[in-house]
Amino acid sequence: MVHIDLNIKRGLEQQRFLDYLNSRLSPRMSTSRGAAGFSEDGTFESVVTGPFSIDEDQIELSWAYRKSADGELLYIEIQEVLIESGDVKWEDAVHKLVIGALTSALELKRNQFFYRNVFNYVGPQLDGEYWFGQTRFAPVWPEDDQPMLLNAERVVCIDQMVSAIDQTDAWALANQSSARLAARLSLLLDKGLYRPPMEQRWVHRPGDAKSIRGGLVFNGYGVWPTVLPRKGESCKPGQWAGTLTERYSTLGFLSLPKEARRVLRVIDAASPAISESFDRASRLYQIASVLAGQFPSVSLAYRVAAVEALSKSDPSTDHFSEFMRKNVSSVGNLDPILKFLYGTARSGHFHAGEFPLGEYDLSEFPRALMSSDYIANSHLRRISFAVTREAIINWLVARLPISDDEDHD
Repeated sequence: MVHIDLNIKRGLEQQRFLDYLNSRLSPRMSTSRGAAGFSEDGTFESVVTGPFSIDEDQIELSWAYRKSADGELLYIEIQEVLIESGDVKWEDAVHKLVIGALTSALELKRNQFFYRNVFNYVGPQLDGEYWFGQTRFAPVWPEDDQPMLLNAERVVCIDQMVSAIDQTDAWALANQSSARLAARLSLLLDKGLYRPPMEQRWVHRPGDAKSIRGGLVFNGYGVWPTVLPRKGESCKPGQWAGTLTERYSTLGFLSLPKEARRVLRVIDAASPAISESFDRASRLYQIASVLAGQFPSVSLAYRVAAVEALSKSDPSTDHFSEFMRKNVSSVGNLDPILKFLYGTARSGHFHAGEFPLGEYDLSEFPRALMSSDYIANSHLRRISFAVTREAIINWLVARLPISDDEDHD
């Protein structure tokens, strides 16, 4: 048995070592089986067993590490499973592997990897590619032959170079950073970006008599690069023609607001209180946007939660209502709306299961002479969605130094 004491405190240094250890170990184990769990005393153990390659030989080894109850990585032990290895000398090889992982973790050795993450949204086609430093946001199929359809699903990508230990680490880091940017873009575009679910659904192809069950996969259109595309190589530049303050969707291509890149730069440079509040609000707003079509009450509850998350960044308005009063100017008397938004839409939904926008009420089809209830609910939805977005956007415009002289390239 090889026993190596580590005593690495819980935190980034420990995780970095484990990442390098997995990166070195995985290619040398063709198959493996494992288990992990906590003991009654709170200690944690993770064990993996499988054939370990040493030059031209293989030997069945069991690798185990243990953490203390407070998360300190105490040691790693490697032992032979079957005492049948003959003359295979494995102790030096595994010791060298572990020490090599420790050394790489201290030296922060990284390689560059290209990754593309794909997201969908429903709406008109994005008008071109947008760059945020070395990160590219663009339609996967720029030549979409129906770009103006408002109820059409679109496919966009976030392309980036990732500094990582290996391909697995790069995949994880790219997923994390693209999810963060997708949430931010969902707020700026007022369109909910979502990852395509791995499901089989019923679809109907024009001209066919029957529907078919198919996977939600976009394939065969556009170019799937293996390196970061050059600017203008596969898609024209986006026009930066959108506006943050647009209340309703209009005909035409989807375009990022001219302030978008400056907003993201300022958020990244802001204090943690601001940047973290903005990211929490963006994620909640993203969920709200994705759910709006089928569950407007749920969507509205998440929009209120997004505003509330953002209000935590401003000590002078650390409550939803105060934040709304400071950042909404389009409505004279906000009190009835605030009471509805915080009391019914937010608390009533999350704590009592209310659906105040009528998803489970008796549906009413608009007629020549429409009822007052129908009009009232329609107006309530429009004004609620409008003022929650207005509060967020006015916070961006007023609190952050955004100017009109945006530098595009």
